[in-house]
Amino acid sequence: METLPFAFAATSRIVKIAKLMVEKNHELPLIRTFREGTPLLIAVSYKGRDTISYLLSVTDLSQLTAQERIELLIATIYSDFHDLSLWILKLYPELAIMKDTKNNNETALHVLARKPSAMDSTKQLNNWKMRINSWSFSKLFISPTKLINEILIFLILNSVSKQPSNNKDVTKTLAHQLVEFLWKYVLYELPQKEMLEFIKYPTSLLNDAARAGNVEFLIVLIREFPDIVWGDNDDDDNDDSKSIFHVAVENQLENAFNLIKEIGKLNEFSTKYRTFQGKYSILHLAGKLAAPNHLNRVSGAALQMQREMLWFKEVEKIVLPSQLEVKSNDPDPSVPKLTPRQLFTEKQKHLRKAGEEWMKNTANSCMLVATLISTVVFAAAFTVPSGNNENTGTPIFQNKFWFAMFVVSDAIALFSSSTSILMFLSILTSRYAEEDFLHSLPSKLLFGLASLFISIVFMAIAFSSTFFMIYHSANISIPTMVTAMAIIPITCFCLLQFKLWIDIFHNTYSSRFLFNPNNPRKLF
Repeated sequence: METLPFAFAATSRIVKIAKLMVEKNHELPLIRTFREGTPLLIAVSYKGRDTISYLLSVTDLSQLTAQERIELLIATIYSDFHDLSLWILKLYPELAIMKDTKNNNETALHVLARKPSAMDSTKQLNNWKMRINSWSFSKLFISPTKLINEILIFLILNSVSKQPSNNKDVTKTLAHQLVEFLWKYVLYELPQKEMLEFIKYPTSLLNDAARAGNVEFLIVLIREFPDIVWGDNDDDDNDDSKSIFHVAVENQLENAFNLIKEIGKLNEFSTKYRTFQGKYSILHLAGKLAAPNHLNRVSGAALQMQREMLWFKEVEKIVLPSQLEVKSNDPDPSVPKLTPRQLFTEKQKHLRKAGEEWMKNTANSCMLVATLISTVVFAAAFTVPSGNNENTGTPIFQNKFWFAMFVVSDAIALFSSSTSILMFLSILTSRYAEEDFLHSLPSKLLFGLASLFISIVFMAIAFSSTFFMIYHSANISIPTMVTAMAIIPITCFCLLQFKLWIDIFHNTYSSRFLFNPNNPRKLF
């Protein structure tokens, strides 16, 4: 009857309750609930680190079944307790290749493959983090008692840390060490044929990692066994034969794509995997519309079309010349046989149309504002503040500093607003071909927005200069207050349009970094 209350105690994270119950019944830590398993597993699932630390001290892991151990290991990975995962593996290294039969026959590596945020190899380790690095693969078997004691020490060190950002760095570093440990065990303990089967089932490790953009995971695997990129998929006409290259192109994963490029085998991939499922070439896959979750990484239909075109052009560079005009070979007679470029045009036609409408609507709205500014500042140029001298006809404040500021600001506002109008007009009269979305249209929109912003700024300066010219000697607080208020529209424009401007700039002018594996910059 105490089993269910003790399970609640494990989820509550109140260690004192669990201690009182165990003092009355020492068997509680090993009594399983109907669905949740052992109390330790429950505590791990609910991320109660203090409770975990206590339950480890009163739970004999040797009394757990192999299935319960693998469930516990995978639970620690899901909960990001990678320090605990490593300690469990030190006790029972065979768990590295064991499958969780209750959950789709997954292994620890398969779970980690789908967690791209878990790993980060660029962080520096402090002294106590280096304890993990000091482990060697030859020290798989050490005293369980010593391990339990070190677990408690390690958990205490981790729990008392008061720097969340450091804890995050530690978690990523430990995840990296965990993948290395698991992968080395697989390589050393399994014959090559069994190892290749291991990485294929229940799902492909490489493809899972590539879909998630988990480049650090792929680096660890490929560094230890480079031929894995070829051994994962041998039958490229099989429905489940997607190579890592197929996945990277199909899901527009530039990190995985760049990793293959970095190891210098893109051309070999494009030669070996000429078709997928006997129907499409690699370039055909690049011509298909990306899934919504990948499209939404950039804002606006026009920028999404730009990204689609950018990917197609990049894949086009690495395929064989003979593949450029190869038609798809779908056995269904109702499916037209198309070249990669024809397929791209067909699949992207709705996105291209949406991009055209987005561009036109944006250009129309911005051109209206630019026209209003141009009209106002043009009229202001011939409406001189305080009038002209009756004898000479020259402006009264002609020799004043603020008059010169007014004239220059008004002229700049007029010229920049006129430039903005021309830019937006050229967008409205564009032909909207697929290639136009790559550089031409985004560049025009970028410079149009920039010149519109400049016109707004100098219009506000010209307006403020007038007040300084008239009131500077009488009451300086009036022009000062007006100038402060003039900042409001400028700030509003920045807040509302700055993100769009930055997105356009990065997508258009930083795209050369997108497929440059030697450059650490990430565009999207």
